[in-house]
Amino acid sequence: MESTYPDLTVAKLIEGKGLYEDKCSRCHGLKDPIAYTPEQWQRITPNMANKARGRQIEISAEQEETIMRYLVTMSSPR
Repeated sequence: MESTYPDLTVAKLIEGKGLYEDKCSRCHGLKDPIAYTPEQWQRITPNMANKARGRQIEISAEQEETIMRYLVTMSSPR
């Protein structure tokens, strides 16, 4: 976790999980973060955030980043 996002806190992880569950579940079922690699999440997240915005779901750039950090961190090998 420290090597990818050295400033990431547990509170931000929890926030990312909550945003993921709230924002992303509006359009589709949620994937387990380990379903994809960190690299895949880094490509998927911006694409899905843009699609959500196209459906009038408000996702700020900061929220998008928080969601991606959560997914990347939770999918990273431990």
